[in-house]
Amino acid sequence: IYSPRKGTPAALLAEKEPVSEEAKGARFARLLALQDEIALEANRAYLDTVQRVLCDGVSRGNRGMYSGRTASGKLVHFAATPDQAGEFCRVRITRADPYALHGEIVE
Repeated sequence: IYSPRKGTPAALLAEKEPVSEEAKGARFARLLALQDEIALEANRAYLDTVQRVLCDGVSRGNRGMYSGRTASGKLVHFAATPDQAGEFCRVRITRADPYALHGEIVE
């Protein structure tokens, strides 16, 4: 959410035409919704592909799952075993969310 920075041209505009906190919040919510749509569309391109994923270890927030990263830095959640942490795994992407991919290890 925008906040004026002293000494910037934008700070001078804010003094002349202040934007209400409600309007700022509404604009920010619209921006986040649009970004979620864009991110989801980009992640859907990975569906049904097999990615080489470095297994980082147990996933925070996804019980019983592990997480890792693709070569391009995409976050992937998948079922793995403790001995696979630190190893590269081949993961078929089965689901896409705006900020993460989900998949299953393939042999």
